[in-house]
Amino acid sequence: MQKFLFLLLSLILLGPLGIDLYLPTIPAIAKGLNSSESLIQSTIALFILVLGVGQLIAGPLVDKYGRKPIAIIGIILYMLGAAMAALAVSPFMFVSSRLLQGVAVCCTAVVAFSGVRDRLNGNEAARALVFSMAH
Repeated sequence: MQKFLFLLLSLILLGPLGIDLYLPTIPAIAKGLNSSESLIQSTIALFILVLGVGQLIAGPLVDKYGRKPIAIIGIILYMLGAAMAALAVSPFMFVSSRLLQGVAVCCTAVVAFSGVRDRLNGNEAARALVFSMAH
């Protein structure tokens, strides 16, 4: 159970990591990219929008191809998005990297929550979901 919860949290925490980690650096990112802070801040809303809408696509993909391939794709996309954001030389490149990270996180979130549904039941499932949502 502990190994499963660790894996679950690892997949779920990419979402908050994709938001909370770079919030304090928004002014520096905007300055470095010669952009406005409002444009860089808007990537948070775009990230969340893609994360939410993308689950409508990721869910059926998980059902069709399984959790493991979609989780791996999500992790790889997240790393590519992070590298792209770190190497961004334009606001467009940075916004694109954040959209890619949103797609990645929707994949890992769907995998994590479907794993809870499949592996646990009753009180265990409820505890795992509450624990994972408390991040």
